[in-house]
Amino acid sequence: MWAGRQSIGRGQTATRMLEQILGPRHRQLLKNWIPIITTWGAVAGVLLVYATDRKVVVSCIPYIKRKFKSD
Repeated sequence: MWAGRQSIGRGQTATRMLEQILGPRHRQLLKNWIPIITTWGAVAGVLLVYATDRKVVVSCIPYIKRKFKSD
């Protein structure tokens, strides 16, 4: 479309924007925090399933679904 301009995808555009905002220090901090954030997200997911009705969640699993058939 424009002469001399390369077309880039959305992912590349977002990466370039983040590189302008975040410096190398922030990038390293984010790399260090990713496992912690992932772990806490998994814990929150398990607690959410525990706090809600487990039958609703387990009824989506095909093999275990048969244990909770309505009488």
